[in-house]
Formats: sequence, structure tokens, C-alpha cells
Amino acid sequence: MSEKQDYRHLNDREIAFLKTYFEDTIDYENVKIHNRPYLPGGLQSDHTAMAPNGHLYMPQDLYKEDYTAQDVSLSMRSTFLHEMVHVWQFKNNVLNPIVEATKESMKHKFNYNAAYDYVLEDGKDLVNYGMEQQASIVQDYFILQQTGTVPHHLTENGVKTRDEATNLYESVLKNFLKDPSYPQHCKRDITGKAYLKTKKQGFGA
Repeated sequence: MSEKQDYRHLNDREIAFLKTYFEDTIDYENVKIHNRPYLPGGLQSDHTAMAPNGHLYMPQDLYKEDYTAQDVSLSMRSTFLHEMVHVWQFKNNVLNPIVEATKESMKHKFNYNAAYDYVLEDGKDLVNYGMEQQASIVQDYFILQQTGTVPHHLTENGVKTRDEATNLYESVLKNFLKDPSYPQHCKRDITGKAYLKTKKQGFGA
């Protein structure tokens, strides 16, 4: 990142990491990681990342020169992946992040943290979840793969083992893991958000 710029581009190691999830569905060379908030006047806290327009806005506390570096925590790397899910959503027309963020704020009466909670349902597709839920599901699946720790979303509803948790995540992520470009061919609701009609069986998470 030069002195005249407040952003950098993804490096080769970060791109290689991201391709394991998004393959070539993101134009990695054009993604910018800004070392500043997106919102002005202190409206975005130092601990909140945003990716509303296909680029990352990482305040000082969250900004790293390389999110794959050994000294970067798993938590920080998973946050980076979470934000890149929003880039994937934007680039593949899964949804409009600004429209969806507004909807989520109103839905949860401006308690935006509630937008991240999700219930995994066997057979329910990733795109049928909310914007933050989608990113959190991919993020938690990554952490499960790396640590074997079952996320609290699942343990609170009786899921105890790594294998059981993995099966649930991979049921929801089936189409995403097979071809992350699939939302481009999905139906749309009135806001333009992609969705799939699927047979689903409820399972708490």
C-alpha cells in the first residue's frame, strides 16, 4: 500500500486461499482492501469490517498486510473470509449488500447483531439464508475444518460431533462447494436476491 493510497490489492497467497472456496467467481485482481472505515464520522466502529461494493473496508484494528500470514489469528482470517463472502455475493449478483443490510436492520429492529444468527436446515440452500447468515455459515464451516470445534449454533441444539456438524454444513453448502457461480442461474425475489426452491428438513443450529 503506497503512501498516497488507503488500500492494497489481494496478494497471491490470499488469492490461493480464497480460490479454495470461490474458485474463479471473483475478479481477485480488482478487489481492494481499504485501510479505513466505509462509513464516515465514526459510524463504523474500529472492530467492524464492511464490504458493501465488492471491496473490503477494514478499520485499523482489522487491517492486515497479509491475512494468510502465520502471525494472523484464525479468528482474523475467518473474518477476512466472511467479508470476502460479501464480495462473492456482490460479484455474482447473489444480492445487493446495501439493500440487504437495510432489510436486516429493519427486520431486527436495528439490532444488527441478530442478523448473523442462523439455524442450519438439512437441504436448505445457502442462498436461501440472509446476507450475514450466508457469510457466517461459510466462516463457521472454515473454522470447523481448521479446528474440529463444533460451532455454538450447533451445540446449543444437540449437535456434538465434528462429523455430524460437517454433514449439516455440507448439506447447506452443497451447491456452493460444487460450483460457487451457481447463484447466477437462480431465481430472484422482488429485491433481486437469489433463491432456490428446495426440499428442506428442519434441524436446529
